[in-house]
Amino acid sequence: MNQMLPHLFAAGRFDSSSKFYGIKESPLRIVEGYELEYYFEEGAMATLNGTRYPMQKDTVLVARPGDRRQSRLPFRCYYLHLGRVTGRIQELLDRMPTVLSADPDGAVKKAFLRIAELFLSVEPADELAAMGEFLLLLGKLSGAEELQHDSVLALAQQYIKAHYAEELSVELLAQKCNVSASYLHKLFSEKLGQSPHDLLVNRRISAAKALLINSDLPLSEIAIDCGFNSQAYFSDCFRRKTGMTPGEFRKSAAYF
Repeated sequence: MNQMLPHLFAAGRFDSSSKFYGIKESPLRIVEGYELEYYFEEGAMATLNGTRYPMQKDTVLVARPGDRRQSRLPFRCYYLHLGRVTGRIQELLDRMPTVLSADPDGAVKKAFLRIAELFLSVEPADELAAMGEFLLLLGKLSGAEELQHDSVLALAQQYIKAHYAEELSVELLAQKCNVSASYLHKLFSEKLGQSPHDLLVNRRISAAKALLINSDLPLSEIAIDCGFNSQAYFSDCFRRKTGMTPGEFRKSAAYF
């Protein structure tokens, strides 16, 4: 799976009264990325490419790059703006209706609020969590269960790539992906043929190989730098994965 995650560059709550004064309709503009808006009040009216869409309470508007749009004022909504959308995610967004009206349990509203909260956070890991929440929301809106699976895998793999040197358990990884540890383990097994722990160890071994080849760092330091809690555990994992000890690998690599 090589799905590139989109870029979430804006999220929050919009109140038109804070931006527009004395006019009944917002100026015409061209949409640059993908925009999703959740309307939590009655009476809004959106115009896309000359067609007027009454926006009832608990409806979602989907605007796409190149759309020409205006809105009747005043209105309030929650919004998500995305760029760098490709592949399966782009296909789903392009196929979705312009207006979706279904949120009986309030889950869509909660998702918009949660994504905005994570987007505004200063914690680096929350940026990834916000994208995870968005992909789960998109899967819910489009009915694409497969996208939800792919999104969790992509998030987990990216998190391992960025944090393999840290203390990282399957439970923590699952928490970052907003799923249970058992679900994550099952998904990895079915889709990738390995466990999250196996992928983490393989990533650490790959990083260790690079340091063994390209540095003179002692094995104890390489072990810590790559996320192993001791040199003994590092050596044991390395031998099981490669068939040789870290020292033997370093010596063999010197001949190439």
